[in-house]
Amino acid sequence: MKAQDFLEIPPVDFHQVISKLTSDERYELFHECENLAVAYEERAAYVESRYGMGGGDQGHNASVKALNRVRKAVKKAFGYNTTLPINF
Repeated sequence: MKAQDFLEIPPVDFHQVISKLTSDERYELFHECENLAVAYEERAAYVESRYGMGGGDQGHNASVKALNRVRKAVKKAFGYNTTLPINF
């Protein structure tokens, strides 16, 4: 099962769906969900900074810095390495 498909499943059905997966499939789904969480939060931080909430469009460079701050916080919460920023 792909993490994107799992997002479509209502929480009331989690037990039934996850119970049908093998241990390896659960492990893979777990990591895909974490990776999606990081990706969505990064993008939300970038767009929020460009949207200009509370001070106007902050521009690309400041938005990438915001993305990296959020990325580091989310990855730290998941126990990942947080020393590699994204540069583009």
